[in-house]
Amino acid sequence: MIKWLLVGMTSLTLFLCSVCQAGWRSDHERGWHWYERETKENFQSNVKSNPPASYAEQLSSYRKQGEELRAKAVLERTPESVKALMNWEKTMWDNSEQFGSIWQAVLRESPELDYSVTHPTAQYARHLYVDEQKKNIKKSIQNLQKNYGLMFFFKDSCPYCHAMAPIITLFAEHYGFVLHSISLDGGKIRALPNMIKDNGISERFNITMVPAVIAVNPSTGAYFPIATGAISQQEIEERILQIAEYESSQLERSHST
Repeated sequence: MIKWLLVGMTSLTLFLCSVCQAGWRSDHERGWHWYERETKENFQSNVKSNPPASYAEQLSSYRKQGEELRAKAVLERTPESVKALMNWEKTMWDNSEQFGSIWQAVLRESPELDYSVTHPTAQYARHLYVDEQKKNIKKSIQNLQKNYGLMFFFKDSCPYCHAMAPIITLFAEHYGFVLHSISLDGGKIRALPNMIKDNGISERFNITMVPAVIAVNPSTGAYFPIATGAISQQEIEERILQIAEYESSQLERSHST
C-alpha cells in the first residue's frame, strides 16, 4: 500500500513540474526568459540592428569626449580632471603628428597631389611663378580682346563708379579693348569714352548693381561678367585669367565626352 502511494506521489510531482515549466516558458511577462538561450536567428538580428559606428561617428565621439574632459577640467579644477584632459590632448597631438607624417609620405610618393609643386613657396621659385602668371594673364587677355569688347555700367551718383572709371579706361587702352560706357541714371563721367544712356541694355545683361564690367562678343552676343564693384586693374586681369582657365577646362571636358 505504501509502495503504491509513493509511486502515485512521484507521478503527481513529475506532472506538476512539467506543467510549471510549460507555464513560465510561455509567459514572457514573468521575467524568466533572461535565462533562455538566443537562437542563431535572434543573435544575427541583434548584430544587424547594432551596426558598428562609422569613421565619422567615431571621430565625432572622440571630439565630444575631449569637449567633455575640457569642460570638466575647467569647472572642477582638480588635478585629476586636468590630468585627464592633458592625456587626451597628448593623444590627439600624437595622432595629428602621425597623420602629418603619413600625409607628407603620400605627397612624396604622389607629387601630382602636392599643391606647392605648381604653386611654389620658396622665394626664388615664387618670383618665377609670378612671372609665369603674368605671361598667362597677358596671353588670356590678348585672346579675349580678339573677340570681345567691354561694357562698363555706372551711375553719375555713384562715387565708386567715379573711382573705377579711370581704371577701366586705362585697362581698355592698355590691352586694346573697345569700351562702351552705359549710364543707368543719364549722368556722365568725364573719364569715360563712348557714353550712352541705358536703353534696356542693363536689364538684358542682368545688371542690378554698379559699377559693373562685362565682356561681350558682338558677333555672337555671348557675354560674361568680369566684376561688380570697384576693383583694381590687377584684380581685373586676374579675373579674366580665371575665366579663361574655366572656359578652357569646359572646352576640354566637352571634347573628352
